[in-house]
Amino acid sequence: MAANAHPGLCATCIHAKTIQNDRGSVFWLCEAHKTRPDLPRYPRLPVVRCPVYAPHNPTTTPADQTNTTGQTN
Repeated sequence: MAANAHPGLCATCIHAKTIQNDRGSVFWLCEAHKTRPDLPRYPRLPVVRCPVYAPHNPTTTPADQTNTTGQTN
């Protein structure tokens, strides 16, 4: 994924953490994987649906993050 590409729901999720390696590549880690091994540790981006999505701002919903074409805003 390009550095400026949007990660989808992960951008506003409390479970998401960015990891940067020594070469500057950035990866999105899903910390919910620790308690839910069925979830990918590093999900394929952009994430448009997630069973454990929890926004930083409780007034944000997954619908707020997805437009009518299914693409993330």
